[in-house]
Amino acid sequence: MVANGQVAPGANVTVDLHEEGDHLTLVATGGTPRLEMAPMKILAVDDNEALLGWIERVLLNEGHDVRLASTVEGARRMVSE
Repeated sequence: MVANGQVAPGANVTVDLHEEGDHLTLVATGGTPRLEMAPMKILAVDDNEALLGWIERVLLNEGHDVRLASTVEGARRMVSE
């Protein structure tokens, strides 16, 4: 819930299990609101393809323009373009 912005990081969360036991109610108080950032162009460089895929998904979900490179040479080529 923190990752998708429903609960601010650092918030206190109270969980109430309803008497019927069929659902929960979450109440969050406090915490620090996430700052909204303008979309940025980001170049991620790593030789781990799985990690690059995860980084790409997270940053695209945040609205950023993401470029990936698995080598320094590839990153330099992208920067020069």
